[in-house]
Amino acid sequence: MKIDLNSALLLIIIFQFLFMGIFLVTHGKGKRISNWLLGLFFIAIGINLVDMFLHMQQMFSIAGLLSLMDLALILSFGPLIYFYARSILYKDFKFTSRHLLHFLPFAIFAVIVLYYYIITPPEIQVEAVTQLSEFKLSVPQAMTVVPFYIHMLVYALLSAREMKMYNQVAKEEYSNLITLNIDWLKFLFRSFMAIIIVSFALSMVPYTSLKGYSEIMLIAFIILVFYVINKIVIKGMKEPDIFSRASVDQSNKKYTSSKLSEQEKSTIKLAISDIMEREKLFLDPELSLNQLASNLNLNRRDVSQVINEKLKMSFHDFVNFHRIEVAKSQIRNGDSKMTILEVLYQSGFNSKSSFNHAFKKHVGMTPTEYRKSSPEK
Repeated sequence: MKIDLNSALLLIIIFQFLFMGIFLVTHGKGKRISNWLLGLFFIAIGINLVDMFLHMQQMFSIAGLLSLMDLALILSFGPLIYFYARSILYKDFKFTSRHLLHFLPFAIFAVIVLYYYIITPPEIQVEAVTQLSEFKLSVPQAMTVVPFYIHMLVYALLSAREMKMYNQVAKEEYSNLITLNIDWLKFLFRSFMAIIIVSFALSMVPYTSLKGYSEIMLIAFIILVFYVINKIVIKGMKEPDIFSRASVDQSNKKYTSSKLSEQEKSTIKLAISDIMEREKLFLDPELSLNQLASNLNLNRRDVSQVINEKLKMSFHDFVNFHRIEVAKSQIRNGDSKMTILEVLYQSGFNSKSSFNHAFKKHVGMTPTEYRKSSPEK
């Protein structure tokens, strides 16, 4: 066994993925289904990288079954990351037996691989793995991996769609979207996409006129994966609960089953407007739909429906509208020495970026531009 820098880095990466995977699967805190899905995802990647290491060390006799199972594992990556994303985004997500259908291609291919391994003589297996490792396959043979990468890409796009839908649902429940930050999930998704692209290039480049860059592609792949797993480890050490932090209730997206009459909607609309003006609930940066509904002694779905249908706004925009009105008044009539930062805190915001975004959305200009356009007192 010859351990060069690439092999050494790959061994470290394998250990980190397997360690994180086993830790999450056995971790008792947080949302268990999220821990399991991400843990199995990391373990699958770790096993996949073990196969790469064996090929780099030319251990073809050991790599036989693992090289074949490598493709089967790829079919598990997409569903694992997709359902992990859903489990993180929605509090009411439950993994059911119906979801196992998504893993059927993985199961079928794994059985085929095991059967092939059992009936094929060892010397033929070694020869096949050697050809694979030394890129001596025909182009059509090499192209058989394309459907596997397409499979991963489809699930990556489904995950992106879920994140987009999440943003819509979150606006119906929370006034402060900073508390629902999904930067971690976005990082994982983008990293997954980058690894898919670089891995595919690494598989295809040796069969093109760019085969001279194969070593560079291998180094790029190892550096990318090394960066991703270490970012994950550091993030996990700083925020241990981040891997299973749930956010919004998926069931709040539609009102097709609502039985509210138009009169009831109008009554609720007046009650919402009255309590917001009278008690200034919007000044609470963490105000949520649940809190507003609780103060009104109403069902949160009814409150959300009325805000959407009668006020033509999401809950997030509705609360921010009231906050911006306060901010405008303070800029126009308040102390001229009051800073924009003071204005945003006193009007219910707790983030300068979200304040500037909301202000420009509702007023059409930034707070600073609005102050300059206001007449001097």
